[in-house]
Amino acid sequence: MVARVQEHLVAALEITDSPTFSMGIATFATVPDTVEAMIEAADDLMYQAKREGKNRVRHQAVGPSRSVNLEEDWQRVAPS
Repeated sequence: MVARVQEHLVAALEITDSPTFSMGIATFATVPDTVEAMIEAADDLMYQAKREGKNRVRHQAVGPSRSVNLEEDWQRVAPS
């Protein structure tokens, strides 16, 4: 899934070299109070991924536990 996200971004941004890719994904059982809270959670995870090396993804469910299927979620929102 991560490789597909990277491919879509590289194509959409018309990047010609070989970039590395770090991503933080925060999923929420309930809507956070602010957009900033959502961004901060994902941002913290992205920087954790960067510290761990190139081409990493970190995911964390925030709030009450819920079932998360990133592959399924990606299929729902990814451009065809």
